[in-house]
Amino acid sequence: MYEKVLSAKPDGSSVLFIDVGASCSHQLLLGYVLYRLQQQVAVTFVPSGERPEQLPGQPLLSCRPLDEQPGCWRSAAQLAAQLEAAVPAAGLPAQLMVLEDASCLAHWLGVGRLCRLVQRVMAIGHQMVLAVGENAIGEEWLAQLRHYASHVVAVEGTGREVAISVTCRSRTGKVDTAEERVVLDTGLQVTRVEPRRPQLAPVQRPGPDPAAQLTTGLTTFSLQLSEQERQARSRLVLPYLRPEQGREEAGSGGQIFYQPDAADDWDEEDPDDDLDV
Repeated sequence: MYEKVLSAKPDGSSVLFIDVGASCSHQLLLGYVLYRLQQQVAVTFVPSGERPEQLPGQPLLSCRPLDEQPGCWRSAAQLAAQLEAAVPAAGLPAQLMVLEDASCLAHWLGVGRLCRLVQRVMAIGHQMVLAVGENAIGEEWLAQLRHYASHVVAVEGTGREVAISVTCRSRTGKVDTAEERVVLDTGLQVTRVEPRRPQLAPVQRPGPDPAAQLTTGLTTFSLQLSEQERQARSRLVLPYLRPEQGREEAGSGGQIFYQPDAADDWDEEDPDDDLDV
């Protein structure tokens, strides 16, 4: 499924990389950007922090949105203006705008403004690529970013071999999911994508009964049952479970017997003459 993310056209779409727990999608994100650069796709890279981080061996990468001077993020409005200036122009071939630390930007701008930026980049025919930490933003914010993502890649693990959960949503609304393992080489190129095998839970063998250990040496008789005693207990029929004696011998056949008492108003006659007596 990750190969489908790589082969998809970048026009009018978005890719969301999610760090699950203490995982890190940095290597996979950079590998994705390098793959697009090899396809001659222009990239605008918004790095984390205040200093641009150049990708290995790619001098053509643009890191223009953020100033290198410390303290450049003095206000959300200033940061928003820098990001708006970094958005690729409309009418050009599809380009990538990469937010390496969208979690931080969401706290600065608010997730609503960040989602509107994603929508704008997609509407003019480019692709927005975001990386967020699952623990860095709330579930509500993460759900909103997922809503606007064409491809969601949840990463578990660190380094160049990671497990991923991929969700691909087509323009027609069809959703495909897969659990895979991705291996990158030293140049961050994808060398292997394979289905992730589910981990089998270890078989837990029953240990000694803690109650038996607590009562050991406290009594002069055994509180445990032997196998023979367990079998005898299972064959025991309790009195209230035994069939009633004489039910079959009575042969009553379901008859009803009524014994009138002194309080009954018994009349042998039929004043209305409507009974067959």
